[in-house]
Amino acid sequence: MMRVGCLASSSKFNQQRDIKNRIWKYLPTKRNRRIKAIDREVNRSVRSIIDNRLKAMKAGEGNYHDLLVIILESNIKEVEQRQNKTYGMTINEVIEEHQEWQSCVREEVLNIFRDKDINVDGLNHLKVVTMIFYEVLRLYPPVAGVPRRVEKDMTLGGFSLPSRIQIGLPIMLIHYDEQLWGNDAKKFNPGRFSEGISKATKNQVIYFPFGWGPRICIGQNFALLEAKTVLAKILQRFSFEFSPSYVHV
Repeated sequence: MMRVGCLASSSKFNQQRDIKNRIWKYLPTKRNRRIKAIDREVNRSVRSIIDNRLKAMKAGEGNYHDLLVIILESNIKEVEQRQNKTYGMTINEVIEEHQEWQSCVREEVLNIFRDKDINVDGLNHLKVVTMIFYEVLRLYPPVAGVPRRVEKDMTLGGFSLPSRIQIGLPIMLIHYDEQLWGNDAKKFNPGRFSEGISKATKNQVIYFPFGWGPRICIGQNFALLEAKTVLAKILQRFSFEFSPSYVHV
C-alpha cells in the first residue's frame, strides 16, 4: 500500500515537473534565447550540407559513398515509390547523446573486431551493443501501439470481450510505465537488460517492440543484425563528442 502511494506521489510530481518544464522553455529568458540561437545555427549548418549534397547528387557530381548519401538515396526512393512526399524522413533528425555508453560500446566493438571485417560470430558476442538496442527499442519502439480484433467472444484478464471488437495494445505506454519498469522508466538505461529481456521484465509480457506471440514480426532478428552491423562499422572508425558550446534543450 505504501509502495502504491509512493508511486502515485512520484507520478504526480513528475507530471507537475513536466508541465512546468514545457511552459518554462517558451519563456524568453536569456538561456532560452541562446538555446534557440544555437539550434537555428546547427540547423542551418546541417541543412546547408544536405542541400549541397543533394545538388551534387542531382548533377551527377562527386563520387560519394558515405552514410549521408545512403540515407538520402533511400529517402528519395521511398518518396518516389510511394508517389507521396509525406513518406520518408524529414531533415530534422535528432542525434541522441549517451557519451558514457558510447565509450563502453566502442571499446567492446574494438576488442572483438579491431580493424577486421564485421562477421556474424562477432556480432553475437556484442553484449553491450545488444543491451543498447534493447533499451532504444523500449524507449522508441517502431510503432506506438498495435490494434487487434477479437474473432470470438472471450474473457481476457477478467474482461468480457465480444467478437469483432477491436482492442489496442499501447506499446509506448507499457514501455514507459514506472510501476512495471521502475522510477527510471523514462530514462535511457541499457543496464536494465544486462541479464537479458526475461530478467528485465521479470518474465512478464511488458516488452514487445516487434509484437508478441504467433504474429511477432518475422524480421526482428534480421533488423537487429543489420543495426548491429551498421553500428559496429561506424564505431570501428568514429567516435562522437559534444561541442563545447552545446546546450541541451
